[in-house]
Amino acid sequence: MIPASLPLGPGNAEAVDPVKIDRLLNQAIGRARELAHFPESTYRIQFQKDFTFQDATAIVPYLAKLGVTHLYASPILKAVPGSTHGYDVIDHAMLNPELGTTESFDTLVGALKEHGLHLMLDTVTNHVGVETNHNAWWNDVLENGRTSVFGSFFDIAWQGPRASLHDRVLLPLLGSSLGDALDKGELKLIYEAGRFFIESYERRIPLAVRTYAQLLTRNTDSLHANPPARRAVEELIASASSLADVASVERHEHKEAIKRQFAEIVAEHPPLRQLVDANVAAINRSPELLGELLDAQHFRLAHWRTAPDEINYRRFFDVNGLAALTMERQEVFEAVHAFTLQLLADGKICGLRIDHPDGLYDPAEYFRRLQQHYLLALAHKDCNADDWPNVKQSLLHRLEREIPAAGKGAARWPLYVLCEKILDMDEPLPRKWAVHGTSGYDFLNFCNGIFVDARNAGELERIYQAWTSDATPFNELTYQKKRLILERSLAGDLHALALQLDRLAQRDRHSQDFTLTSLASGLREVIACFPVYRTYIATSTVSDVDRTRIDDAVQRARRRIPNLDEVLDFIRRTLLMEFGDRFTEEDRAEQRRFAGKFQQLTSPTTAKGVEDTAFYLYNRLLSLNEVGGDPARCGVEPEALHRYLGDRQRDWPYAMSALSTHDTKRSEDVRARINVLSELPCEWEQKLKRWDRWNAPHRQIMDGQVSPDRNEEYAIYQTLLGAWPLASHTPSEFESFVARVQAYMVKAMREAKLHTSWTDINEPHESAVTSFVATILDRDRNGDFVDDFGTFQQRVSDLGLLNSLSQTLLKLTAPGVPDTYQGSETWDLSLVDPDNRRPVDYAVRARLLSQLTQHAEPASLLANKQDGRLKLLLHREALHLRRRHPGLFTVGEYLPLTSTGPRADHVFVFARQHQGRTAIVVVGRRFAGISESLTGPAWDGTQINLPFAVSRLRSTLTSTAIDAANSTLLLSSVFADLPWAILIDEQLQ
Repeated sequence: MIPASLPLGPGNAEAVDPVKIDRLLNQAIGRARELAHFPESTYRIQFQKDFTFQDATAIVPYLAKLGVTHLYASPILKAVPGSTHGYDVIDHAMLNPELGTTESFDTLVGALKEHGLHLMLDTVTNHVGVETNHNAWWNDVLENGRTSVFGSFFDIAWQGPRASLHDRVLLPLLGSSLGDALDKGELKLIYEAGRFFIESYERRIPLAVRTYAQLLTRNTDSLHANPPARRAVEELIASASSLADVASVERHEHKEAIKRQFAEIVAEHPPLRQLVDANVAAINRSPELLGELLDAQHFRLAHWRTAPDEINYRRFFDVNGLAALTMERQEVFEAVHAFTLQLLADGKICGLRIDHPDGLYDPAEYFRRLQQHYLLALAHKDCNADDWPNVKQSLLHRLEREIPAAGKGAARWPLYVLCEKILDMDEPLPRKWAVHGTSGYDFLNFCNGIFVDARNAGELERIYQAWTSDATPFNELTYQKKRLILERSLAGDLHALALQLDRLAQRDRHSQDFTLTSLASGLREVIACFPVYRTYIATSTVSDVDRTRIDDAVQRARRRIPNLDEVLDFIRRTLLMEFGDRFTEEDRAEQRRFAGKFQQLTSPTTAKGVEDTAFYLYNRLLSLNEVGGDPARCGVEPEALHRYLGDRQRDWPYAMSALSTHDTKRSEDVRARINVLSELPCEWEQKLKRWDRWNAPHRQIMDGQVSPDRNEEYAIYQTLLGAWPLASHTPSEFESFVARVQAYMVKAMREAKLHTSWTDINEPHESAVTSFVATILDRDRNGDFVDDFGTFQQRVSDLGLLNSLSQTLLKLTAPGVPDTYQGSETWDLSLVDPDNRRPVDYAVRARLLSQLTQHAEPASLLANKQDGRLKLLLHREALHLRRRHPGLFTVGEYLPLTSTGPRADHVFVFARQHQGRTAIVVVGRRFAGISESLTGPAWDGTQINLPFAVSRLRSTLTSTAIDAANSTLLLSSVFADLPWAILIDEQLQ
């Protein structure tokens, strides 16, 4: 079915009264202001078939009681059946039926509004799921090739280096070669309701209508006795042969009519059905005939191992089942966003999180277009349907010149939009993007870093190198693994980019002698040396920031391959839009396209090479190996965090503040525990030496290699320390924990791609490692280790819980919109997905929340911090404070505060001020260095210096009054009951 938003013809913008356009635009802006519900806080849930719209509706009262303002949902559009995440969308025009009906969705929206909450969505615009039979767009491309009306929706290289792939899509689905699959009978031709398919196990692939003649002209003698059926077949074959060779709506409708007609005549004429069945059976008996039929299709079936080298459609990273969309095309944008924009215009949702914007050809243009089309969707509601095509064109012309502001400053864009942009810790978010900030990985890494003791970075490095006998710096490791990804997973993408560069090189006599091999080598080196995810070159003008990034990458590459100096210069000039003397405007456009495709390759190379490979190999301190983080950067000093938060408040006050997400390698509480090792390097080293002796008998030697290897074992101990259960557990519960750690280690080893991988599984090594995990945790076989580990783990856990409470309070009060990942309002010791998608027990959390009195006894909460109520209390008090005083913690001024005294290094302090209101936030840190009680006298002699006058403050957590005489706060008073505080002037109570 062709989406309604597919343009069928241009409108006449000149025919529309400008006064009418002004009126519609002003009405749309006004409606946008009415619908603008910018969040003070969000709560992220993961929808899937076992957590539906109805389940979400049931927890709305709990979320309201907790104090959140927005439910932030994972993708809810129709996805591959059984999807546990929703990022493999197959239909952008409808809700996922596995999550519920339109009615149950509306019930959820109504419940949220009833409790004063709003809904924002995670959206997937880069790619769609194509690994099943359910994607209509993809199936149409496979059936019709370049003549499909959806052929331009996908980023397909129709003219590749192989003649067998000209005008065809490579489908790497087979477990063997095509010839072997045919010989073994693994491929079957089937007929169903006027259509022919090739079936490979559970996958059905439609055949081109023009090839039906090959199926119907065989053995037609049986139809001589049935002239009507024979004439119908002849007419159908003639009609199929007359199909146009260009994509058009008319061709699409003609082709669909042929299939309907064929289904009807087969149903009307039993002899014809007998002929079809006989021909299908005959072809299935003959590998040669079936092979000839496949040769005539718009796809080529191949062994799955051909994908890295020869796949000719762009994917999400290296996932064959996720095909990238050409979102830069207007018709694709409109088809993908029409339903979501309608939900926004209807007020059912009020904001979007855009997944992986670096996969887009031009993110800045995409976000601008999104804001434009939001206003278009609002204007559409006030416009006559017959007038809309022309009105739409006029509105677009106006909006392309300027997107009218719905507010000022932070709210300058009418639609609340966040982007999942992965920033280097020193990389700014592009200011020209029409968004309100990132989804929070930058915040996560800065916040996490302040709980890592940077003073012990050298000791941690020495211990790690001594244990592993490997001194490879992290930066060198990332280079190696990015090259590995380019040579394995993305080899075909690199080759296609090199071909594009070669065509440019042949247009200038100064570069005509560069070989394809040398160009590919130069590109591989520059991409492997690239310092960030990508640049953002979209025109002939290159920004200073992008120029610096490219120069840096080329310089690094030059040091590694000096023999290709001229090739690297050519790559640099091409990326920087330094056009050749003989370049026509068409050549220059091709050069810009090359830069765009280059940028779309550096991004997945970095993601796969760093986050999905190097992060599983560099195990010095696993809490630093997080999305957007830099494991070589051991700790963040308070001054750096203050700078970051100050810049964030100024530029992106509505950016998201996250500590755990569906994509984090480990939860916030697991990281908080592992961070403790940076405070205890001596104890950590002593324990490692002891555990090394005790666990040596449980390692296995295979082919001269020890399993687990030293690096893997180092990761196992940190993972156990981070994820060890809090409460006492039954044998079956502990068995479940062991299984979770084993599953994590299997994933970690495959991602590391050293001894095993997803494509080349080394089962003996994996089995040896999982056996090691089980054996060392078996008290009957390894009691000394279990007891010693348990003692150390308890110490790490106690300190880690304190770390986690501190980072929680930072998340809730620092500049930005705090997000709580499902269940993490209490303790959550999850590892990487799918472990972090386990069901959340909301009944327990609701009961704990109800047990919290208005001002629960702090001493009791601190003494029993393992039950989770204290973390829940921080959320409740801070979130309700944000609801009562909107703006204070978002657009409110951020003031770094200083402390003096013996414990000054153990606190982080700042103030928020807005419209005459003041809140001061104080959190403890580095608790291992505090030997006394965590409260009161332990903080004697340390004070906070205030640069403003305030008289009486009150702690929202304990209701204690705090004296602020002489513009100073005594930490022994602030931390009299708890080593965390939100102090507010009493007029805010």
